Amino acid sequence: MRGGTSSYFRQTLRTKDVGQKMFQRIANSLFKGGVLDKYEHSDIEDITAPFNISFSADVTNLVSVSGGKMTVSMPEQIVNASIITLEKRKLPLWTGIPSLYEINVKFEIPEGFAVESMPNDISISNDCFSIIRTSTIIDENNVAIKSVFMKNCTEISVENYPQFRKLILEVIKKHNEYLVLVKK
Repeated sequence: MRGGTSSYFRQTLRTKDVGQKMFQRIANSLFKGGVLDKYEHSDIEDITAPFNISFSADVTNLVSVSGGKMTVSMPEQIVNASIITLEKRKLPLWTGIPSLYEINVKFEIPEGFAVESMPNDISISNDCFSIIRTSTIIDENNVAIKSVFMKNCTEISVENYPQFRKLILEVIKKHNEYLVLVKK
């Protein structure tokens, strides 16, 4: 990640206890009810490179089993409806400094199961932002889902807000898809 969030992470991680709590909040917000197992991050001092974090979490609460199918909920989306709560705006929407967020999630497929369906790929962009999600079967035991959000502008004008809102709603709708596994 780059931008203000990257700066916040670097500052917060200077204190180990606070860093541990921050990663638990991240695990819980991306994977509702997820419990942090472990985390790693790139060098907090090197501000010339993107800041990278990785963690593993117990997310069994996102899995439901019915009959011979296992349904896995996807991580929470990077962009949510809170940014577009107003239907119309009288003033521009300030979006903060340009930023890049990338989330890579790897699912290990349990023995005896195979992929029936995966979330569809997403590719939506305009002059201000782009959102891309790809789903890939790595091998018979692993699926990878990659989500990238890049924001290039600092504000959305009143005139461009309706189109921006429409695109964000489209992204939110497409994020409500599942990974479905079936017994072999």
